[in-house]
Amino acid sequence: MSWTYEHTFKLPGTPESVYRAWTDPAELTRWFAERAAVKVAPGGDFRFWGRHTLGCPTDAQARQQITRHEAGKLLAFSWRLYNTDTEVSLAIAPDEQGARLTLTHRIDGDLGVTRSRELIEDLWGLSCGNLRMHLEGGGGVVLPDY
Repeated sequence: MSWTYEHTFKLPGTPESVYRAWTDPAELTRWFAERAAVKVAPGGDFRFWGRHTLGCPTDAQARQQITRHEAGKLLAFSWRLYNTDTEVSLAIAPDEQGARLTLTHRIDGDLGVTRSRELIEDLWGLSCGNLRMHLEGGGGVVLPDY
């Protein structure tokens, strides 16, 4: 059973600053994951792990890779989550008050956890809320301990 989560978030800042928050490991660890290693190129590493990362508490479990990218506009990456292949796609565009991020998370199978749709919705709601706070200066970020 495959399914997709999609939501559009309005964020402060420019599309470039939103893209940088996703691709700069130093920024990524302020609002999303405990650790990160990124090499922006198709097939490049987009690894994130640690206690703040759903399903990826260790470095060895972090095998995410960039599948598509266009600087400042698009980033997509594979993410094996609970032994299930998934892909996250981030389309970034200018908006009248900053930037618009359309996040699509395609899940190719059953995550094997109860209420998986709600889990993914909560993951991205919290994470993009953290991204908003990071872009506004960093206060108020809430990093869960999985």
